[in-house]
Amino acid sequence: MNKKEISKEIEQFATSLRLPGIKKYFQEDAKDAATRSISYEEYLYGLLQKEYDLKQEHAKENRIRLLIFLLGYISFDKERSELLFTNLSFERWAEIFQDPVMTAAMVDKLTHKAF
Repeated sequence: MNKKEISKEIEQFATSLRLPGIKKYFQEDAKDAATRSISYEEYLYGLLQKEYDLKQEHAKENRIRLLIFLLGYISFDKERSELLFTNLSFERWAEIFQDPVMTAAMVDKLTHKAF
C-alpha cells in the first residue's frame, strides 16, 4: 500500500470512528513530525490531544445548545431573565424558573460530564 492509499484509509477510519480531529490534522502533523524529527509517540500524543480538545469544545457547544433549547420552553419576566445572566449558583436557579423538577433536570443535563 502506498502513502496515498494509506492516507485515504486513515481518513475512512477516522470518519467511521467519528474522529474529526485526526481526519483533519493527521497529514499536516505527520509532515511536521517528519521535518522536525518528532518521535512517533510525540506525533500520536499531539494528534490525540487535538482530537480530545475538539471533542471537549463540541461538548461545550452542545451544552450551550441544550440550554438555549430548554430556555425556549420557559417564559419569565425581564427581572428573571436578567438574573439568568449573573453568576447565580445552580442551587438558586429554581428561584428563576419556578419549577424545581425542571430546573434540576436542566442543571443535570448542563453539568453532566462537565469539568
